[in-house]
Amino acid sequence: MNNDFSRGSEWRKWDLHLHTPSSYDYQNGSVTNEDIVNKLVENNIALAVITDHHFIDINRYFELKNLSQGRVAFLPGIELRTELGGSKSVHITAIFPGFNDKTELQDLWDKLKVKLDISETKVKEKGDDNIYVNFKDAVEVIKKLNGLATIHSGKKSNSVENIKNSFPYKQALKTDIAYMVDFYEIGSEADIETYETRVFPDIDREVPLIIGSDNHNICDYQLKLNCWIKADPTFEGLKQAIVECKERISCKEKPCKLTQIELNKTKYIDKIVIGSNDSSECWFDQEIPLNSELVSIIGNKGNGKSALADILGLIANSKNFEYFSFLNDNKFYKSAVADKHYAKLKWFTDGDYSKTVNLHQQCNDSEIEKVRYIPQSYFEKVCNLIDNQKDFKREIEKVIFRHLKDEDKQDANSFDELIRIKKENCVKEIENWIIKLKKLIPKYVSISDKLLEQNLQLNRSSLNELANQKLSIESKLLALDKNSVKKPISNNNSTKIKEYTDEITKITKDVEQLEKQKSDLTVQIDNLNDIKTEIQDFQSYYNNLSYKLFEKLKQLNIKFEDIITVKFDKTIIEAKQVELQKLQGAVLEKIDKNAKKVSELSAAKNEEEKKLSGEEKRYQDYINSKTLFEQELKGLLGDKEKPLSKKETYYYYEYLCSNEYIDNLKEQKDCLFKEIQQISVNIFETYLDIRKLYEKLKENVDQFIKEFEFNPNSNIKINFSPKIKILKELLVDNIMVYVDKQGNFRGDEKRDKIFNELCNMDLNNSEHFTKMLETLLSNLKNNLGNTEDTINKTLKRDAKAEDLYLYIFSAKYLDVDYELEFNDKQISMLSPGERGLLLLTFFLLADTSNIPLILDQPEENLDNQTIYNVLVQLIKNAKRKKASDCCYT
Repeated sequence: MNNDFSRGSEWRKWDLHLHTPSSYDYQNGSVTNEDIVNKLVENNIALAVITDHHFIDINRYFELKNLSQGRVAFLPGIELRTELGGSKSVHITAIFPGFNDKTELQDLWDKLKVKLDISETKVKEKGDDNIYVNFKDAVEVIKKLNGLATIHSGKKSNSVENIKNSFPYKQALKTDIAYMVDFYEIGSEADIETYETRVFPDIDREVPLIIGSDNHNICDYQLKLNCWIKADPTFEGLKQAIVECKERISCKEKPCKLTQIELNKTKYIDKIVIGSNDSSECWFDQEIPLNSELVSIIGNKGNGKSALADILGLIANSKNFEYFSFLNDNKFYKSAVADKHYAKLKWFTDGDYSKTVNLHQQCNDSEIEKVRYIPQSYFEKVCNLIDNQKDFKREIEKVIFRHLKDEDKQDANSFDELIRIKKENCVKEIENWIIKLKKLIPKYVSISDKLLEQNLQLNRSSLNELANQKLSIESKLLALDKNSVKKPISNNNSTKIKEYTDEITKITKDVEQLEKQKSDLTVQIDNLNDIKTEIQDFQSYYNNLSYKLFEKLKQLNIKFEDIITVKFDKTIIEAKQVELQKLQGAVLEKIDKNAKKVSELSAAKNEEEKKLSGEEKRYQDYINSKTLFEQELKGLLGDKEKPLSKKETYYYYEYLCSNEYIDNLKEQKDCLFKEIQQISVNIFETYLDIRKLYEKLKENVDQFIKEFEFNPNSNIKINFSPKIKILKELLVDNIMVYVDKQGNFRGDEKRDKIFNELCNMDLNNSEHFTKMLETLLSNLKNNLGNTEDTINKTLKRDAKAEDLYLYIFSAKYLDVDYELEFNDKQISMLSPGERGLLLLTFFLLADTSNIPLILDQPEENLDNQTIYNVLVQLIKNAKRKKASDCCYT
């Protein structure tokens, strides 16, 4: 067998159970050793174990080795009949290391004969069919002689399944047999599933399964089923296959990996050639064959691992050229011979080498990337800087985004773009809610201020003052009535004055009605403006909803207007607005006209009064004084039926001080606060909607982590947690624009305590957010010993409560992000080695690309135990998933 294993372990066909004419029951005595070698070569057998019945033919073994000339590897072995199973004896075979010296093999055979009592003399005495060995003794002897033991199993003849009655096979498989043998030799492909599902769970151990030809006539050579082993065709290679039996042994027509390679030949590198055009200036002159399942390149510093990785990246047009560790101006390019060197790749396709690439040239951005290469300096840049979380997270995000299904990417080209698209849609919704807050909050602040004890006391003081004024006027009227002046006998001047007075009174009543009309029209116009604003808000929401759903509906071939049709007709409102404005103008014109008329009548009345004298003048003065006091009293009292229609009046303040009014204000305030709070919750739920996208990403991350079962010793735990969080710095800066540094907000330590409590609160749902709002508002209201429901005491002198409320309830201090924890530590707390391991974990678990993956990890970042417990498994897992090479240097 050719011992050049430069590609490393490869899948080859092995036959671990082959007889020669040295077996007593061989079926064709004319078969020669050359026949055996030729037939094995013809069937592409890489290694065969000679397992003749209770006999090792030393001369035949060495003759077969010599005849093969490296085409087939041979190992010595033997088949033994044990006492297990009574009349249906269970057979075992032994496989021993290859020998180059006959004396050594003869010594092994002599020891075996003695210890198992199977000498030629004994065989001759008892007969070939009556030679038995004790199972346990035989296996122990085989192990002591450095051999491997195989037991017949499954549907194979003379198998352990034939043990019945007093020694059921399940019990046997659970005890000595299961823990003593190295292989189960099965009889058919159906046995594989039987053992994996029925036997292995019972014995709590996975034993390698093999299928041998058990051939007794090489002329009729035929494998029952191919036995593929991925190892060097040596005894040591076979021992390695036992350790990793699931990855290295396959009893199928063809291993899945070989089928995968055949279907994806353009994704597997066959070999690389690196050379120089100038033999006198030659750093490299190699043709390096690569294993289709290349996993790692191991070597000390300076042995060329990064150089090889960089060159592979250059030829295959890696996009990480700027991070190459060897092919850069500080290393290889410093030499004058860099441009004299070249390299080329040959893939596993039937074609020739790829185009020759000069090692001094750069990658072509216009060509596709044929390998995904993560250079050593990139690991160092991303992992070694403690403060460099941004680049590290971005690289993780790239891997997560590549792992998303196309329908989840929403036509975005990157993780950032996907999040931005989602946030842009949500921002429009948030702006609509903020518009509503801008209307409601001033009303809430106004009512809150009215309910402050200071303002309630001011109303009571005003009421008391007006009550005193009322009492004073009523006293004056009473005094007038006691000293009333009788009306004199008819006088022309008095008659005219009365006519003027009556006319003024009539016009004044008309003006009062006009003022009422003006007030009603003002209310109607204000209501109409509110209606217009509400309709505009609804129209804006309708348009935003149409825009938001456009792409999704388009994919479903549905038009938004076919689902919802809204007709916006402004003409009715505009016509009503014109009508009300005309009416308002007409009323104002009448009020102005009547005001002029009253002025003229008052002037005429004054002229007539000047003509009065004596008794008539006293009477007119009495009438004028009474009228004046009555009008003053009427103006002071206001409208009892509609007390709020005339401000600064007795009935106005009487109502403001009433329990009815105060209770009504409290009810309005509570309703407004609930409405404001609900709008804020709606805004928060918009952030929840953004978080759903992150949760979708979390599902993907959890899924590809779940797909891989870590070694119990690996101590690997990855937690991807989408969160709505408070941006503390933003919150503090904006709150302190309005809040005076007094009380609980005086000093950094006190402020930090308040804001740290807020920022550490969970915001997983609306109830959590509401609690956070209550906590923030409570800190603002209960500051400086305040006992009222107000934030006014905490405000700076020029700050407005409505501005602070708008900032708090608009929730602009919120953001949606994720926390990535590795072994319960946040990214910022990870060492460079831990960051490197986390990054590698994501690359190897989540990378779904079908191009080769090359990782050049800095040697000092990972210890040997971590490499063995974690990285080796990660790479094995990636190999199973990827339809391409996976290489770690």
